[in-house]
Amino acid sequence: DVSVYDLTVVDAMLADLAYVSGDSDSDDVLDVGEVWVFGGTYEVTEEDVCWASLVNQAEASGFTLCEDPVTGTSNEVTTEVTYEAELTVDKTTTLSGKAKAGDTVSYTIEVTNSGNVMLSDVVVTDLMLGIVADTSIGDLAPGESGSISGSYVVKSDDKGKSLTNTAVATATDPCGEEVSSEDSVTIEVSKPSVKKPTPVPPTPVPTPTIPVLPPLPPVIPPTGAAEATSLAWPLIVGLGTSALLVIRLRRRR
Repeated sequence: DVSVYDLTVVDAMLADLAYVSGDSDSDDVLDVGEVWVFGGTYEVTEEDVCWASLVNQAEASGFTLCEDPVTGTSNEVTTEVTYEAELTVDKTTTLSGKAKAGDTVSYTIEVTNSGNVMLSDVVVTDLMLGIVADTSIGDLAPGESGSISGSYVVKSDDKGKSLTNTAVATATDPCGEEVSSEDSVTIEVSKPSVKKPTPVPPTPVPTPTIPVLPPLPPVIPPTGAAEATSLAWPLIVGLGTSALLVIRLRRRR
C-alpha cells in the first residue's frame, strides 16, 4: 500500500530485461495500483537442450518513501525445450543406363545436418564401395553439408543382377545421443549377349542303289563226249557188278 521508488527488476536469464510499460504518470515511481511490465529475451543454447526445460524467475527491489527496502520474487516460469538432431544422406551415381562387367561406377555421398543443433563426429560407411568409418566430414552445423566419393568395379559375377548398395551416416548430438541416416542406390548390370548357333543343314541320306550283276553265262548243251561220259558210268558200274558176281560163283565151287 505504499509507492516504490528506484524499482529494479532482475532476471538472471534475461540479460536485456528492460521496462516496457505501466508508469501511467511517468514519474518513475511504482505508485499504488500501478502494474509495470518488463520484458526480455533469452536465446536457447545447445547446452540448454539437454535439460528438456528452462526455469527462470525474476526478482524486484526498491525503497519506500522512508527508504525502507522492498523486495519481491515472481513466480517461476517453465519453458519446455525441444530440438531436432537430424541427418540426411543423399547418395547419387553418374551412371546412366545399365552397367556391364568391368565398368567403374562412381558414387557421391552427401551428408547434411538437417536439424537445428550441432552434430559432431560424422562417420560414413559404405561397405560395397570399401568405405569403412570414414570421418573426413567431421562436424556439421545446422544446414551444413559434407560429401565423400567412392567407386565400384562391376564384376563378371554381377551380370544380369540388380546391385543395391547403401551408405550409412552417423553423428552425435549435443546430448551425446547418436543420430543416423542412410540412402541406397540400385544399378542394373546387363546380361551378356548369347550368340545363337548357326543351323547346320541335315546331311542327305543316300538312296540305296541296286547293284548290277553280270549276266549269267549261257547254258551250253552237253556234247557227244559229255554224253559218252555219262553213259560210261552205268557201264562201269555194271561191269563191276558182273565181276563181283563171277568171283563169288567161283568161290562157291
